[in-house]
Amino acid sequence: MFGGELVTYEGVGGTKKWERIESRGPKFVEKNIVQAISRDILCHTMQTL
Repeated sequence: MFGGELVTYEGVGGTKKWERIESRGPKFVEKNIVQAISRDILCHTMQTL
């Protein structure tokens, strides 16, 4: 593809069945950042209420 290391893991894919999924580092980082920001917003909202 574009070079770099490729990570594969077993998970539920687009077919809603267990399959081998390929991913690269930036995808993991992006997902973790989005989840962290969502958690911060949720905590702030709960404290405000």
